Amino acid sequence: MPIELSQGFRFGGFTAEPLKGSIAGDDGQSRHLAPKAMDVLVRLAEAAPKPVTRDDLITAVWGERYVCDEVLTHAIKELRHALDDSPTKPQYIQTIPKRGYRLLKKARPTDDPVPAREGRKWRYLAFAASLVVAVLALGWFVGDFGQDTESTVAPTEADEVTVSGITVTPSPRIAVLAFADLSPDGDQEYFSDGISLDILNLLAQIKSLKVIAPQSSFSFKGQNVDIATIAAKLDVSYVVAGSVRRGGDHVRITAQLIDATDSSHLWSEAYDRPFRDIVALQDDIALNIASALEVALVDRERPDSTRSLTGNADAYAMYLQGSSLLHQRMREGAAGLGAAISLFENAIRHDPDFAPAWAGLGKALWLRPYYRDNENRDADHRRAEDAARQALELDPYVAEALSILGNLAWKRGDFEAADSYYEQAMQQPAPDSDVWLWTGIFQDTVGYTDKALEIYEQANRLDPFNDNLIGFLTRSYWMKGEAEKALRIANTRPIPPWTEYGQAMGRLVMGDHQGARALLTGMQLPYGVFLPKYVDLVFDALAEPERMVEAEQGILEAVDSGALNQRTAFELLWILSSPATLKMSPDLVTGYRVLRVSEIAWSVRGKAFRNDERFHHWVHEIGLVDYWNRHGWPDQCKAGQGRALVCD
Repeated sequence: MPIELSQGFRFGGFTAEPLKGSIAGDDGQSRHLAPKAMDVLVRLAEAAPKPVTRDDLITAVWGERYVCDEVLTHAIKELRHALDDSPTKPQYIQTIPKRGYRLLKKARPTDDPVPAREGRKWRYLAFAASLVVAVLALGWFVGDFGQDTESTVAPTEADEVTVSGITVTPSPRIAVLAFADLSPDGDQEYFSDGISLDILNLLAQIKSLKVIAPQSSFSFKGQNVDIATIAAKLDVSYVVAGSVRRGGDHVRITAQLIDATDSSHLWSEAYDRPFRDIVALQDDIALNIASALEVALVDRERPDSTRSLTGNADAYAMYLQGSSLLHQRMREGAAGLGAAISLFENAIRHDPDFAPAWAGLGKALWLRPYYRDNENRDADHRRAEDAARQALELDPYVAEALSILGNLAWKRGDFEAADSYYEQAMQQPAPDSDVWLWTGIFQDTVGYTDKALEIYEQANRLDPFNDNLIGFLTRSYWMKGEAEKALRIANTRPIPPWTEYGQAMGRLVMGDHQGARALLTGMQLPYGVFLPKYVDLVFDALAEPERMVEAEQGILEAVDSGALNQRTAFELLWILSSPATLKMSPDLVTGYRVLRVSEIAWSVRGKAFRNDERFHHWVHEIGLVDYWNRHGWPDQCKAGQGRALVCD
């Protein structure tokens, strides 16, 4: 694509914006295109008005891997639908029998209003096209935050994206919506959600599909939103929808695969089965969807839930209820996690060999201490480790269980073990958003901030409405000093506490101390409240550096008196970039404190902190230096003499 076309081009009565994946007519109406359809349009525009063979189009858009001709036919069909064009009386795309296609209207860049200049620009077409395609194929983020208020990262599409050694093949993109509960009493929502989630997870095992995470695709539940709008917001070409009706030991499931370009049904089926057949039924649905998409499956990609699910109806129902509460933890908090723990435990009593229930139990136990006071944290985390290990003994491929063990190793400061567990979790067929998120957090912890940002961005494309993920993506940008970008991301979604905290930190990095103070004063987070007295103490010290010692002493004394808990005090000292964060109680010598201290050390405002000898001593003490010697040093620091670091 010529570099001038990357920002958009005109042809006939339409304007195309490749990076946004949309075209607009003279009537101003915007039409979303699937990424591959847009790539086909660009290749045709590149050659217009000359024809392009089918083979050349397939090679340019899908690369060297084998795809059937029907994928190109479908892309042309999508383009004609968007252009309101006719295959028999074409105004835009003409079929050249037994050869290929051509765009009948010559294209010119949107920033070039003078057609006479086209000849000079088009001389650079071949080189620039290869450049842009190469950028997209590498999965680099291209776009301007804030342009699309519906998602935090402008979607990009590639045949193959590699993030931290993990290869993802993202086309075609598909979303599984939460199935409607049609049970007589309307009390089986957890069951219909669970069926939807299991089908989603089965589809996610197919590497040639890119499946949007449930936190995003389920966000439309209960809303009167048409399929085309949902598809545009999630940047998908296909949507799976359906309904579930359960009565006693009998279940009826209706499922449809919908082509988002024209809302046509590519496949639909209704199933009436005994509950005991639910596992095989879900496999059938996933395989039928893959078949309708003409996805070629190798044996290891074939969806198979039989190895880890259960034939026990009671165990499965309790597992689904627990999973529903686990996914709603930001809303339900510690009470919801406690209820989930009880449900997973009951599921295990009914079927002790039910690996996903063990993994769910481990995850709920890992998370609960972060939604309440930490008096039972160690006990919960010991039980979480036992549950995760039991899940892996039953099924060694459960990504959630591997990531829980990674979290626990990270918490202990065993960075080598944590790295290994996260790597194994990411290599499983369908790591969920939490696995991506926790792996990114670990990379932040050890100072590999660019790698962490890659992971957050890729996860965000899989789960664009995940507010917790948005919080960490926001934080990554303000750590880099890109505060305006961080604020734009935070402003794309309704503001949960962590994202609001990210907004405050963005303002802090931008130097807007008044705005940051206003946001933080009285802010309620899961671990405590930012009391006005201590917020004022911190920001007065930021305004008058000579008061820094006074602020540090005031906060530490508040901890001693019980006016502030350890974690809230730590956050206040963190805002000051104070080395006193390294003196906090050993209770915080965990992965959490390592992460928060590293945020100071690796941020644009952390040069003085990372050159402080107390920081040098600390990274030796917790084992980070040993880890860096084996895996590589962060960009900002390298080994110095003795225990010293040399940091820029």
